Amino acid sequence: MTIIQGVEIIKRDVIRDLRGSVRHGLRTDEEWFTSRNGSIGEVYFSEVNPGIIKGWHLHKKMTLRYLCVGSRATVFLYDLREGSPTYKVPMMVELATDGGQYVLLIIPPNIWNAFRVRQGNVNAATICNLASIPHDPDEISRAPIGSLNFPLNLGTYNEKLSG
Repeated sequence: MTIIQGVEIIKRDVIRDLRGSVRHGLRTDEEWFTSRNGSIGEVYFSEVNPGIIKGWHLHKKMTLRYLCVGSRATVFLYDLREGSPTYKVPMMVELATDGGQYVLLIIPPNIWNAFRVRQGNVNAATICNLASIPHDPDEISRAPIGSLNFPLNLGTYNEKLSG
C-alpha cells in the first residue's frame, strides 16, 4: 500500500487486565505531536451507521486525527493535490477499537476522505477526531460519493443517506 504524502498511521497501545482495558489516544509529549506544532482545536465524535458511507469531504486548514472508539470502520483517502508526489493515489485504512487496526490516523489538510461501516455490521462505528483547529464550515469542501473517480471499491452504500 502506498501511503499518501503527509498521512501517518500511528499504532496505539491497548492495556488489558481483568477489570477491562485502557486504550491510548494522544499524548502531547509524543515526538510526532511536538514536532508538528500539534494543537488541539476541538475533539468531536462522528457516528457512522452500517451500510453508510460518510463523505467525501476535505478540510483546507484542519489536520484530522482519527481514532476509532467504537466498532470498526474503513477510511478512504484520495490525494488530489496538484503537484503532490502522491497525486491521484488512493488509500484505505481500517480502523477498529482493538488489534492491529487500533491506530491514530493523521490526515493533513487538502486530502479527500470518507468513511464506511460495512453492510451487515450490527453496530455503528464511532470515530473520534482530535482536530487541529475548531470546526469552521468555511474551510470544508464536500463532494458526492461517485464524483471523484476514486479508483478503489467503496462497497455498497445507501445513496439517499450518504454524504
